[in-house]
Amino acid sequence: MRGLVLAAGQVLAAAAAGVDDPPKKLTADERKELEAKRLELKATADKAYQGGKYDEAGKALAETLGIARQLYPTDAYPDGHPDVASALSNLGTVYRLQGKLREAEPLAKDALGMMRRLYPEAHPGLAAGLYNLALLYVDRRMHAEAEPLAEEARDAYRRLYSGDHMRVAQASLLLAEVHQARKKWVNAESHYRDYIDMLRRLHPGDHMTVAAALSNLAGLASSRGRLEEAEGLYRDVRDMYRRLFKRDNRDVVVALYGLAGVARGREKWDEAEALYREVADKARRLSDGDHPLVADSLGGLASLQWSRGKLADAEALLREQLAVTRRLYPGDHPDVADCLNRLSRVRSDQGDARAAEQFARDALEMTRRLSRGDHLDLARRLTNLAVLYYAEGQYAAAEPLFAEALGVRRRVVAAFAARASDGEALGFLAALPLVHDPYLCNARSLGTRADRVYPEVWAEKGQLARVFEARQLSVRAAPDPAAARLLADLTENRRRRAALLLEAEVRDPVRARQRADDLRDLDRAIADQIRTAGSFPAVARVAKLAAAAPADLQRVLPAGAAVVDFVRYDHFRYDPAKPGTAGQTRTWSYAAFVLTRDAVTWVDLGPAEPIERAVAGWRRAITSGRAVPADLPAAVRALVWAKVRKELPAGTTTVYVSPDAALCGVPWTALPGDKPGTVLLEDFALATIPHAPFLLDKLWPQDPVRNPPAAALVVGGVGYDADPYGFWAAAAARTGRGPLVKPDQVFGWPTLDGAAAEADGVAAAAGRRKLPTTRLAGDRATPAAVLAELPMARVAHLATHGFFADPSFRGLYELDPKEFERTWRGERVGRVANSPLLMTGLVLAGANRPGTPGRGILTGDALVDLDLSGLGLAVLSACETGLGDVAGGEGVFGLQRAFHYAGCRDVVATLWKVDDAATAALMGEFYHQLWEKGQPPVEALRQAQLAVMRADGKQFGEMARGFKAGKVDLTTVPVKADPKDPASGNHPRLWAAFILSGPGR
Repeated sequence: MRGLVLAAGQVLAAAAAGVDDPPKKLTADERKELEAKRLELKATADKAYQGGKYDEAGKALAETLGIARQLYPTDAYPDGHPDVASALSNLGTVYRLQGKLREAEPLAKDALGMMRRLYPEAHPGLAAGLYNLALLYVDRRMHAEAEPLAEEARDAYRRLYSGDHMRVAQASLLLAEVHQARKKWVNAESHYRDYIDMLRRLHPGDHMTVAAALSNLAGLASSRGRLEEAEGLYRDVRDMYRRLFKRDNRDVVVALYGLAGVARGREKWDEAEALYREVADKARRLSDGDHPLVADSLGGLASLQWSRGKLADAEALLREQLAVTRRLYPGDHPDVADCLNRLSRVRSDQGDARAAEQFARDALEMTRRLSRGDHLDLARRLTNLAVLYYAEGQYAAAEPLFAEALGVRRRVVAAFAARASDGEALGFLAALPLVHDPYLCNARSLGTRADRVYPEVWAEKGQLARVFEARQLSVRAAPDPAAARLLADLTENRRRRAALLLEAEVRDPVRARQRADDLRDLDRAIADQIRTAGSFPAVARVAKLAAAAPADLQRVLPAGAAVVDFVRYDHFRYDPAKPGTAGQTRTWSYAAFVLTRDAVTWVDLGPAEPIERAVAGWRRAITSGRAVPADLPAAVRALVWAKVRKELPAGTTTVYVSPDAALCGVPWTALPGDKPGTVLLEDFALATIPHAPFLLDKLWPQDPVRNPPAAALVVGGVGYDADPYGFWAAAAARTGRGPLVKPDQVFGWPTLDGAAAEADGVAAAAGRRKLPTTRLAGDRATPAAVLAELPMARVAHLATHGFFADPSFRGLYELDPKEFERTWRGERVGRVANSPLLMTGLVLAGANRPGTPGRGILTGDALVDLDLSGLGLAVLSACETGLGDVAGGEGVFGLQRAFHYAGCRDVVATLWKVDDAATAALMGEFYHQLWEKGQPPVEALRQAQLAVMRADGKQFGEMARGFKAGKVDLTTVPVKADPKDPASGNHPRLWAAFILSGPGR
């Protein structure tokens, strides 16, 4: 449990507010009398506070504040006075404990402002003001506002108290709670463990603060889905408290409440019910009446009964919880609004629509009064009422509520993501109220026109990517040299973190602790640097793009171009004959929005399950290398493409696809074409885009690049078995541990002879174009060298292995499985969660040597802070470079995304492991089309793929102009799609893996 931090040496602590100063000038006797009265009132307030009599304490403190203002008026004390600051702070704290959060906030903010003026350097009063305002924001669920204050408070206490100290420990605890609320799981656990370690040093053995800290850690484990671990921790907490106290106390009840939640999560219904009832009974006895624990236990028991279908019991418990909560917090309070909202839902499930709506409206109105602006609770209340209307068929009434909820949600996400990492923002997004899906369902039922619905899809899809792209652009464009240094430092810290995460699981306890400390420090440094990056002012282009709409893209779409924007959503339906959830059916479904110069259309594709099954089966057939049964691609076309094709006008030549979820892995070019025996590649040039606003940004006139690069970077013939750093023996000596395998043992990335030949050919072609070329091969093709050369390249060609850290890869590399953990909801919570781009990368020199720093892997995470705004084209001629973690609505967190974040315009990548010889031939034709025939990248790739698809053995070899060095036999005829049909094209495995992300123009 958190302790109250004392302000400026007083018994109470908090923040500040203002009242008018009286004009009268006091005599010496009057000052003496007032000071005596102030001290008397302060003693009264202290005694009342210690006895939990907050009304009495508040009245005394209000008088104390008035006297302090008379004694130290602002005209004589323009910066304020410590006694005024303490009185303001203490009154604010009492208001907070009474649940008068709106009244407390101005007090706390004014007090902190006064403390900052009074104490420009670290001071206990300033630290307390920061801490207590953060506490207030936590109670108001304004965790974004609380986070920087909690961090500043912790840092201030660290400066004030060297070594272990309870103030530092409490600030670490508060910061952990804030990070937990913001779904920053890794940071939260790190702070909790810091707190516990410090407490154990301060209080060896059993101690109530250690037990409370373990309880917090148990809560975190439970929220991360680690229920068995949580249960063990809660039992330890309960047992420790029982050793410390002969009778039950409030903290034992808190532990029992946690155990009840775990039992409910593990569907041990009877055990959970018994524990909840025990908690409620004990809480009533211990509190001698109303107490937050009583309300919480009633709420937990209500949720349990609700889950078991006992709606009448759940309603009775929720009404009792509401009554207790209202007595605890008279007036508006978030907990009261929560109770009203939950009552609306249980009444809806019982079929009482009128009562449900009234509770929902009351909750919404209270939340509007409390939030005074954008807040997630406001989005939740709006959505709840909108869903009620949707379930009743009141679609027109629901629509404006859904629209408002979407706007609130987007603004909250943008504010959070501006200074957060990918992983933090994804975790935050996963915990948000579901608004977009029911909005689409309602719009579909209402028959809302596509051109009115699509702007919401435009704004929702890829919203994190848009924030990160804008942030990177603003930092790169900043004239301040500090911006360039910041990006360089971020790149280095990300590289160091990736190297640690790619170490084999460490079994030596000393080394394991050091690694954990190093990772924690790097996580914190990167988080601080990302926040700094988010503070740079947005450039004009960012503001313009933020205000753009689909109509802006329609105006600049090239002739013959169309955009197909796919969306996966949860389709809610309600049976009016069955109230509540009993009549609800939910089906994951796909829709597509087709955008042309003249129209926007909405295409319903139906349930996701048959689509995703068909896509997975087709991909398996292609990658197996065997003949692909014609019914597999035909099924995907029928389910995914046929309806979309009808909306493409005559004359369409280029299609930009923005896929979602499982559709991110579709090889679009290999779908059956309009005519029998053809493929889609023969009908259209196809490119993918991460989201539609990305395409608009690239089609607008481009801002000039400072010092635009004019060189080519070509990587191929990488020395995977090399020891580029001479690191192997030195590492073993430095760490004091033997190698995990013999020094001459390799992991198994095979040498790519065709990649060496391919890279030589690209370098030769670049030379013919008079492009200065940097060629990296052998032991020179290190991650550090690639990072250094990429910002100086206009074109980059990287012919090497790619990797995606799936379970098989992690097993091969003996990586720590805890770093890749997911919750039961599917969210990543290990350290990799800090950036999903850590899971994808390029394999470079030394990758087969376990001692190579970072395993010779250049992760996507290490690329994002480079300035690649001058890089027009990056060709990732490597296996599976188009793969990555897929996040709904956010696309693939893979290498293409990393290159785009860094500013690269077009990226060619692959969806599966590609054939060495076929790739060399395809790339030979690609550069021939690009540089010798002057085709734009998307058309050059199309022509190259068509050529490989149609080639016979002789043509296949001829396409590899200049790429014939090495041991690869380029005249080998590839496997036909149908060996019995001589007219069929070559197998799609050889050519369909390649996709271009970007405008391709």
